[in-house]
Formats: sequence, structure tokens, C-alpha cells
Amino acid sequence: MKKISRTLLLVFLLIPLVFWSAGCTKKEKRTWIERWGPQRPMTHKRAGLAAVAVGKRIYAIGGGEFSAEGLRIFNTVEYAEAAEDGTVGEWKPAASLTTPRVYLTAVVQGDYIYVMGGESKETLYTGAEGEKAPELLYTVERAKINPDGTIGEWVLEKEKMHFPRRGGEFFVHGGMLYAAGGFGGDFLNDVEKARINPDGTIGKWEEDSFFARDRYISGYAQKGGNLYVMGGHVNSPERAMDSVETAAVSPEGAIGEWKETSPLYTKRFLNTALVKGDTLYTFAGHNTVNLASTERAAINPDGTLGKWEPDTPLNVPRRAPAAVTIGDTLYVLGGMIKPMGASESVDVVESAKIVPGKKLGVWVEPASEAVKLYDEWKSAIPMDAEAHILHGRVFLPTGQYDTVLFDVSEALKAYPRYVDAYLLQAETHQMMGKIDDAMGSLEKVLEIESNNFVALMGLGLLHFEREDYKGALENYAKAAKANPDSVDARFNLGNTYLRMEDYASAKTEFEWVMAKAPELDEAKHLLDVTVKAQAEKKAR
Repeated sequence: MKKISRTLLLVFLLIPLVFWSAGCTKKEKRTWIERWGPQRPMTHKRAGLAAVAVGKRIYAIGGGEFSAEGLRIFNTVEYAEAAEDGTVGEWKPAASLTTPRVYLTAVVQGDYIYVMGGESKETLYTGAEGEKAPELLYTVERAKINPDGTIGEWVLEKEKMHFPRRGGEFFVHGGMLYAAGGFGGDFLNDVEKARINPDGTIGKWEEDSFFARDRYISGYAQKGGNLYVMGGHVNSPERAMDSVETAAVSPEGAIGEWKETSPLYTKRFLNTALVKGDTLYTFAGHNTVNLASTERAAINPDGTLGKWEPDTPLNVPRRAPAAVTIGDTLYVLGGMIKPMGASESVDVVESAKIVPGKKLGVWVEPASEAVKLYDEWKSAIPMDAEAHILHGRVFLPTGQYDTVLFDVSEALKAYPRYVDAYLLQAETHQMMGKIDDAMGSLEKVLEIESNNFVALMGLGLLHFEREDYKGALENYAKAAKANPDSVDARFNLGNTYLRMEDYASAKTEFEWVMAKAPELDEAKHLLDVTVKAQAEKKAR
């Protein structure tokens, strides 16, 4: 299994959108691939944005451009129309928000789009010492949807929420708005509600219910009156949780008790989510790395969820995107790439079709470049797995072993036969003093690659340190066979023979090493020790 090429990824994203279009109208001439397709990018690089679908139009609302310069928060709104085949047309400006907002949320109810919370700053925020931070927002604003799908001017609602909410959750049902969770100086777990008046204005906010856990920058979605929140940020080595809660809205508008349901397959925060039919999807996010992975769970008749299962990963790993669905097509918009502290917003839009009985994907022409690239992509190590191992390698020298082991576990979930993951796991266990666990990880490597030189050398060393020279000899011999030119393997063989008082074999190994690497003083020293010990043994 080879590593995925970043160039390959870029080429795939630049392939023209002909996959989706007229050349692929006859199903008998099309090939299904489990891959997200590239769409026309937005005019702004947006992360922490909100998005809604109104008819065939996708609205990208607010958000911010994170860059090396700092954070520029947008009040701008843009929209594009989705064609019948799912392709996205030109992005055009729509009426701007009254207030710049990032980490906002949005819902559609009747003739209005409502946006809630977030944080705001009119000027570039650099994070410099003494600089005023963005303001956390208590406010809601709305825009009327015109009959042609355009929107009118945004109006700031007079009624404010009880708490400011950055990265919260927003639901609508039965003429009520529900604002939940987020960050308002502390992580929040409450839900408050306000009634929508006939003219679209909202009434006073009142407290309703409480999550079982604090929920900040979590995915959220709903199916009718069944509400869902999934994942979120926590202070732990993995920084994210897999907890999912659900509650139902009563006919009177009260939310029942929030209860845990099936946990996510992958812990994540800054993820986005949506419901299509009887399936709940969540996309992207972050734990220790930016995630490309997506997953889905069936919604049971009682509102609980079935087991979460991995679905087709995105092409671009990212956090803080937004997602919408139009017809049988899902769209994921914007988000951030690069590590925390070096964030960079993107304008990328990807889409995938929902076809019963298949994972998310697209139809393409059988002989197209997309099929060739797809075959290469399928044979590559998944991006999330590779990213986790790179992250774990960085954290290993810091002694943050729980973080490293989390990275390993996530990498192995994405790719169970990932040799580099087991090697990192072994090294971590060794540094923790868990030698049996380290040896077990190396044995896993050998189940995958029986002649893996690094694993054989590692097992040889661990047996040697336990003074199990027979076990050490067996593994060093296999390592030398796997890499006949390895000076290290032959040196270790010689040293093991020396400890076993097999001086003739030790002398042979050290002489071989000296012939290959005469500059190795330690080999010369041990050769002298071996010759002396051999002479003394004969003299006895």
C-alpha cells in the first residue's frame, strides 16, 4: 500500500466537471466510483461558515478567512444554483448579514433564513498581545426568501438569546427556534427556545432543556422533531468525543430528555452533519488531525441511531466546513486546512451522490481520467491514517504517549494493515516500559510483512534486553536474511553470540562487520574481546 500523493489529490480536484454532465447521461455507459467530486469553488475562502439549501440554491453564509495574517470575519453571503445533474453554477453575491459572523449556525423555516450566534469583529484579528478579541454574539438575524429563491435584506432580531453562542447548534420545529450548546465564555450544555411569530420575527427566549454533556463545535442535525448532536471539543489527548445525543420535541414544543445513542465511529469536533431520508451523516472535523472521513448511521423508527459506519472520505481533510443536500446530492463547503495555529481557510466545494446500496460517490465515464485516478487513490494509504501517524511521530518525543496511542488507534481504524502504525505503537509501548505490548505490536507487523526488517530488529533488541538470547538470535538472524547488507543486523548477531559464549560464530560476525565498516570501534573492541575469550576457553 503506497502513500497518497498530494499531487494526485490536486489533479483529481482540478479535473473538469464533465464527470457529472451530459457525457454521463446513460447509466449503461457510466461507472460508479466511491469518491467525492470537485465542484466550482466559492468566491471567498470560508471556514466556520453556515450553509442552507433553498430550492436549488446553495447559500454560503458568513464564516471567516483564517490565514497567516490572522482571521477576517465575513458578513458576506454568496449563492450558487445546482443543476439537475448536481453540478454547481457560478457563485454570486447575495444580501450581506448585518453583522460579520464566524462559527455561526443557520436554519430555514417557512419564508425565512435565520442565523444565530457566532463571534464578530469588523477588522482583521491577529491575536496580537493586547488586541481586543472578537465579540461573542447573543443575536439572531433573518432574511426573507423571495418567490424566485433570492433573499431580501437581513434584519437583526430584537430578542437576544440568554447566552452568546459560538459554535453552537440550531434547530427549528413546529414554529419554534432552538439554540443550543456552544461557547459563551464557558462550554454550554443548555437549550433555549423562541417562538417564530407569523411575521417572521421571534419572541422572547426561554430555557428549555440540557444536554447530558457540554457541546461545543459539534455536528448537529434533525429529522423532523428528532434532534441530534454528535461529537464536540473536550480537554483530552484526542481533543474530541464520539458521544451522540438525541431528544424529541413534544407537540407543545418542549424538548424531552437528551439521551446518549450510538457513538460515532471516529471522535471528532468541528464536524458538520445533515439528515437525508432515514440516514444521518457527519463529515470532516478534527481530533488530533484534520479529517477527511465521513460516516453515517441509520435512524431507527424510535429516533435512536444504528451503528455508525465509515462512508466515502472527502478529497480534502478539513475542519469547520458546512454541508447541505439538494435532491440526491450532498455538498460540503469550505472549512480549514493545516494544523491548529496555522489555519488556512479554503473555498473548496465537494459533492457526492446518494445511491441506495452504495457508498457515497459519483458517476463517471468508464474511460475517463477520473477512473484511473480513482484506482490509484484506492490503493493508497488513507489520508487520515497517514496524518495520524505523522502527528503521533511529532508527539512521541514529548512524552505525550496517550496522544500518540490515540493517533495509532485512529490510523488502524482507517487502515488496519498499516505497518507504520504498528511500528509507532511498538516504539511508544517500549518508551512506556510496556515491553510485552511492544513485542505484540511488532508481531502484528510480522503478520503483515513477515520479513519486515525494522520489526525483526526491534524484536531482537527486546529479547536481548530481557537476556532471552535465543529469541534475540532468532530475530536478528531473520533480519540479516531480510537485509543481507545490514551492518547493524550482523553486529547484533555477533553480540548475541558473544553473550551465548558461541565465540566462533561471534568472531565470524564481527569480522564480517569490520570488513564492511572498519571505522566501527565498538565492533573492533568486541572482536578483540571475542578472540580473547575464545583463547581463554581453549586454555581451560
